[in-house]
Amino acid sequence: MAGVSQGIVVDAKIVISAVAPANTAHGAAMALLRQHVDEVKCLHRLTLAEVYAGPARDAGLEEVMRLEKVLWRAGFVEVGPSDGPTAIQMAAPRALGLSMPDAVVLATADRLGLPLATFDARLAAKARARGLVVYGAKTA
Repeated sequence: MAGVSQGIVVDAKIVISAVAPANTAHGAAMALLRQHVDEVKCLHRLTLAEVYAGPARDAGLEEVMRLEKVLWRAGFVEVGPSDGPTAIQMAAPRALGLSMPDAVVLATADRLGLPLATFDARLAAKARARGLVVYGAKTA
């Protein structure tokens, strides 16, 4: 994204865990996000859709709109088509066996040249293999 030199790309599980206090990874997600409180937290539009799916199902679109405001106030930004990875850039990690949501997150971090925040060890390994800095997941 133009002008984003300090930030991180965040996967959906981090955000979902952070906004759900009952989630078993809530504490770890909040700790990770607190470490990056002054940085822009980038979410690909498909990652946002994944984050919003549960609240939309459980509580409706009003809850999604409330959550969106919370995320924006916390420094999250949406990565759209003009700044995000191309279909070809997303296809490459998908071809390596990553799920489409993970391929999107990896391609976004790669395209923006930003570190990746994830608890997923497999995604983290693929990101590290591409030379990206990874926060959250333990080193394999």
